[in-house]
Amino acid sequence: MTGRFFPDKQINNARVRRPINARVFVWLTVIAVAGAIVAAGFVISARQHFKAVRLGYQSGELRRQAAQLEEERDKLASEMDSISSDIDIEKRALDKGFKRPASGSRKIRRPTSKRRGEEVTR
Repeated sequence: MTGRFFPDKQINNARVRRPINARVFVWLTVIAVAGAIVAAGFVISARQHFKAVRLGYQSGELRRQAAQLEEERDKLASEMDSISSDIDIEKRALDKGFKRPASGSRKIRRPTSKRRGEEVTR
């Protein structure tokens, strides 16, 4: 009974060959093109992502630089205000030996032409 399912004789079956349908190549081409388009989309998306990250770092650096420049501008403006105040100008002028003009003095030399020696009185 044991030899019933296991034949001793070797069986030679003929090889079965199916004809290749042309639609298979069309479908493989369509799938390959769709895969290439999806891959290209991922590459473009990755480039845009890295560009956005780089621009984010650059804008952060520019914000920091703008804040630093605003601080410097405020510092220079307060320095300019203190230097150009009337009291400070008068104090520095007196330190250098300048005097206030007398209240009755009206003769001030002002150049009005290019000729030498000409004076205008008011």
